Amino acid sequence: MPKESFFINRARSVGFAIKGMVALLRTEASIKIQFVIALIVTAAGFYFDISPTEWTIQLMAIGLVMGIEGANTAIEK
Repeated sequence: MPKESFFINRARSVGFAIKGMVALLRTEASIKIQFVIALIVTAAGFYFDISPTEWTIQLMAIGLVMGIEGANTAIEK
């Protein structure tokens, strides 16, 4: 059996990650609330024209919260 290319494996991994995020958004109420808050905070970032450094910090904070909540949900189930 020939070995699959690196890019095909990465694309498949990204597909699984997206499916997991969609499943999490569909099933967990707390993630839905945090997702809406993330959208509001992002819109506020555009409104207040925040700097690239502030965007980086904001996106890292959103990713951290969503990631920890996803891990928490996985542990709870």
